[in-house]
Amino acid sequence: MRGSIALSAALMTALLVGVVGAAWLTSGALASMNATAVAAGDVDIGPLIDDASFLGIAARNLSVVALLAAGIPLLGIPTLLSLPVSAMIVGFAGASVVASLGLPLTLDRVGTYIVLELGGIVLGAAAGVLPTVHASRRALVRAHAGRFADAYTAAILPALGVSVVAAALILLGAAIEAAAITALA
Repeated sequence: MRGSIALSAALMTALLVGVVGAAWLTSGALASMNATAVAAGDVDIGPLIDDASFLGIAARNLSVVALLAAGIPLLGIPTLLSLPVSAMIVGFAGASVVASLGLPLTLDRVGTYIVLELGGIVLGAAAGVLPTVHASRRALVRAHAGRFADAYTAAILPALGVSVVAAALILLGAAIEAAAITALA
């Protein structure tokens, strides 16, 4: 019985790591292409985008949140590994757009949705590390390492709730962004 539980856990972990790895590589490649397109001057119709529709924008942005939230069952590791890269890409893309358009025009074009999308990304990252931070704090305060697993498990549901809020912000931002791109076209 114990062997089958261990084997199931190992297989699920391997599957999760594979999915997270694929999402990480895909999301990194897409973000890199996006930053390159922005640097080349493609600042209105986003990059990658033959598809500036709501679904296309939502899929790209949700992939970033999913990657960050993937840390929930994996001790926050995918979140901590991908957050610096995501932050650099967002920062580079933002700086490129501001350099190309100037701050007033940039705020006019993206200000309505960027706060929602960035908020969604931040909440996705918070969700990814929430169980680990909660469990670590509990274990340190109570000085019982055995409480780590209980505290970790207890924090998974709230972390998933934060992920849902992050996804909702991303979807709302994507709807506004798609409308803004359509209005510019």
